[in-house]
Amino acid sequence: MVLPVTASPTEAVAIMDDGRVLVRAVVALDDVHLYAPKPTALLGIVTPTSATSLRWTSSTSDSVRVSLGTGGVLRAPDPFVVGVACTDLAIVTASYKARDSITKRTPPLPKRDVITDGVPLAPTQGATPVAELERDIEVELIETRGGQARIVVERSDFLVSGWVSQKDLGPARLRGYGSGTGTGVLRGDKINRLHLMHCPTEVSLFVELGSSERVKVGLIHKDAGFRVKAENEADKGPLREIDLPESQWLLMEKNARLLVEAVDVRACHQDSPGF
Repeated sequence: MVLPVTASPTEAVAIMDDGRVLVRAVVALDDVHLYAPKPTALLGIVTPTSATSLRWTSSTSDSVRVSLGTGGVLRAPDPFVVGVACTDLAIVTASYKARDSITKRTPPLPKRDVITDGVPLAPTQGATPVAELERDIEVELIETRGGQARIVVERSDFLVSGWVSQKDLGPARLRGYGSGTGTGVLRGDKINRLHLMHCPTEVSLFVELGSSERVKVGLIHKDAGFRVKAENEADKGPLREIDLPESQWLLMEKNARLLVEAVDVRACHQDSPGF
């Protein structure tokens, strides 16, 4: 993903290469999803979960400012916007447990309620506070030292942790909670390789949108498999329609087609006769 240097982003350029197909595309702001590749405490206090998408708000040559909705837990800063080094962001989700980076203690931990408005929250004991907690939220107590308490608040998208004054905490009220999560992956790893074309050199890849707009978006790598669709009246010109059954992450709109130049596939071979 290539993010331009801008204070008001609208789009980015995505370069996707799975070893078979390379595609370049312009991605609208709402479709740009950035993730933490490892447990990262933003401002030292907010740790996104591995699946949490961070919203891109601006960028420089070496850092990106991202935002995360922390309402209901943090009173300030609002909005929660921080700068992150480009090397500390990813465009795919990683696999980690954010909570394990904060505490190894096994739940349930002792509970407390925040009983003061705008409780200062510091990333480490004795450090300058960088945020304020909302009143009446329930926190988990990790440890206490003197008049300070290290706490954690867990939400589905992030965890907030840090140090507060014990005087700002009171007994936890009786609450009822219900939650659930689920993940699912459907893959087609066993692709039938019959009737796939393979070319001895790279082949230019085009996308046609409707019947009026056609643009080169990337290439098919040498020896990568693709399927040439049955020829029809629209394909009697210099281009042939194809699909990419081995690159199932590339999903086409209903009125879009993938195309290659007919001259580029003359030297290609097929896994079985019939082309």
